[in-house]
Amino acid sequence: MNYSGKTKHMHTQHLKLSILGALLLSTTFACSGSDNSESPAATDMTSMTQDMSDMDTTPVVDMADMNTETDASVDMPTTVDMPDDLDMNVVDDMTPDQDQGAMEDMDDTSDMTDMSESDCIGPDVDVTTREGHLSDGWRWTKQGRVFAQDPAGAAAGEGDFAPSIITEPGGGYRIYFARRRGVGFTLWTATSQDGLSWTDAVEVMGLEEGNYPAAIRQQDGSVKLWFGSGSFDVATSQDGVTFSDQQRLILTPSQVGTFGSVSLIYPEVRQVPGSSDYNMWFMGFDGQEFRIGTAQSADGVDWTPQANAILESRGGTGYDSSAVGQPEVWYGDDAMYMWHGGYDTSNTNPGPWRIALARSTDNGATWERQGISLPLAETGDDMWSTRDPAVIKKADGSGWLMVYVGMRSDSVYRLLTATSDVCLDSD
Repeated sequence: MNYSGKTKHMHTQHLKLSILGALLLSTTFACSGSDNSESPAATDMTSMTQDMSDMDTTPVVDMADMNTETDASVDMPTTVDMPDDLDMNVVDDMTPDQDQGAMEDMDDTSDMTDMSESDCIGPDVDVTTREGHLSDGWRWTKQGRVFAQDPAGAAAGEGDFAPSIITEPGGGYRIYFARRRGVGFTLWTATSQDGLSWTDAVEVMGLEEGNYPAAIRQQDGSVKLWFGSGSFDVATSQDGVTFSDQQRLILTPSQVGTFGSVSLIYPEVRQVPGSSDYNMWFMGFDGQEFRIGTAQSADGVDWTPQANAILESRGGTGYDSSAVGQPEVWYGDDAMYMWHGGYDTSNTNPGPWRIALARSTDNGATWERQGISLPLAETGDDMWSTRDPAVIKKADGSGWLMVYVGMRSDSVYRLLTATSDVCLDSD
């Protein structure tokens, strides 16, 4: 990459801030509450905090990760790693609408495929999870692992994070995700025809460094990828595997309001329906808490962020008592939907992440919480955390596909899938 002296200096300064923030965050989490050194949740939160340095490093940072994973100490190119759970380690397709669900080559009527008006069943109402939280009513059915075998050598606090999903030109889906080993991240990709059986992952090529990807398939068939921990970069690929034209530091903490003054992670980008403009949502960290912010751009490179967060934790005893992050947004005809992670320390600190849903009817200005999308399982791969949602409308019009991250008692992060048969009025 070509850097000017000024850009080098900026990158160095952001890296120092990310590492410092991650260290502060991990220290904060490590000093609060009882000794949770063996808690998977701790790893999850820690991982996040680090990632906000590395953002997703050690289960001690899940919000625990957020606290622990001061991955920032190392893997924080400009990030602070949160608790593994908090680590929120997080999809687009082509056009605004297509980019959302990846219904790229389908017209509006194709969305109705296999789903007549009489078969269109919306979300359930007044449903609670087994833990007593309000459910979003989307009837998500967990389908299991993306990869049957864990990556060789994956240890506690390591694994796969931040999936992003788009459609493939010839049909099927492609995911990008960050794989963590130690304090370092690499980007990987895999494809599937049905969203359930996936090819072996291959490493993304051509990038100087990368984590927390957000992908969009453009109208010309190429893939645009935003990514980064601390600050964000962008690059383009013609084949979906090898990227070039990497532009660095397109959005940095110095451009964001106080809520993201230390580090930025988990970018989510969508093209605005009916426009060539882009919207971005991201996690911002101020040294104490993770919140979700937004920015706008006409070209995907020069961004104007809003000064204040658009979604933050509520405190108290809710599923998002301590932090929110890992945004995934879908544009509907009558509303916008944001799946995201909520970090809960109301019972334990560090605590778990849970995937939840929020809805906006005023073009993203305000968001109303809908409830939990994927609750914790009693046993298995997501008994300690569900996080990092990537959602797309299924190509056959039969519902929705989610790729997400789960953590079990071994504190290893794994990619999992879930499906929903919900039909929105606008489908």
